[in-house]
Amino acid sequence: MYPRRRTVRQALGLGLLMTLVVLALSACGGGSQGGRDQDSAKSEIENPLVGTWRRERTCDEYVRSMKQAGLEELIPEWVAGAEFGGASVSPAQVRQHSDPCQGLRNVNDQHDHVFYKDGRFASLNENGEFVDEGHYKLADERTLVFPQHWGKKGPSITAHFRFSNDKDTVTFDLVLPDNLDKCSQLCRVAYAWGVAVTYPGHPWKRVPPGEQWPGEV
Repeated sequence: MYPRRRTVRQALGLGLLMTLVVLALSACGGGSQGGRDQDSAKSEIENPLVGTWRRERTCDEYVRSMKQAGLEELIPEWVAGAEFGGASVSPAQVRQHSDPCQGLRNVNDQHDHVFYKDGRFASLNENGEFVDEGHYKLADERTLVFPQHWGKKGPSITAHFRFSNDKDTVTFDLVLPDNLDKCSQLCRVAYAWGVAVTYPGHPWKRVPPGEQWPGEV
């Protein structure tokens, strides 16, 4: 009788031990899954730049930004290429005037930037035509990087951004190298593009879906 009694106790004890082990493993598994869920949530945090941003560009603003960046010699080519207000001029025509914006400075030119969720970037002109495209990434919560937009030999373009108006307005501050005057021609052209894309210090407004062009976010 005594040996049988001990066997029952042992069985009960073993059962209790197994139950505790199962509960412990379940708890560990639940914690691991919770950690994965948290990591997944972190990786899917909404990118605040995703969407379409618009501003009315002016030639005067652009020329001032180019001069402030130390890229004055590239102004004729880039003013001509921007076609402010649809005006088509050549770099030679721009050089004929002391004011690069003569005949253009009072023309507003609607321009859109689109930051897609998958890391694509695009620009559209006032007619809704795609005029530029590339890729971007966020280095951190306030730093935007265009990785080697002008080819493998060109620099990555970096800009800090800040929001206002409940994140419906964004402003970019282009990061320029200390030795820009010693940059190669390709390097200087890349930063001229950076000026054109960011319009440093000037706000861009978020565009609601009903006012976007086809193909925009």
